[in-house]
Amino acid sequence: MSGGLIDKHRNADGTVDGLGVMADLTNRPRADMDALWAEVKANHAKLQACRRHDFVRPAGIVPINAKLTCRACDGWASPSDARWYDLGLAHASRYPAGQEGGSC
Repeated sequence: MSGGLIDKHRNADGTVDGLGVMADLTNRPRADMDALWAEVKANHAKLQACRRHDFVRPAGIVPINAKLTCRACDGWASPSDARWYDLGLAHASRYPAGQEGGSC
């Protein structure tokens, strides 16, 4: 990124307005970036509040940019993130709290 673009979106305190930068880079209105950021924050809150995810997986090949929705919280995750979540659960179930895990 050029210094000019960053400087254009530098705040008075020296931080950078990332949403402004993204709007310029994608040639989209700032309002679109604000709406996208609000969606991301709302999704994050749903996922963080969920006790245990149960992601809906469609049959067949799932596109890499798909959004898998959790039945429990209605939050969504990428197929890759959902897979790593499932692997973490499987791994944790083999080694109860306080016990050392063996080699994978």
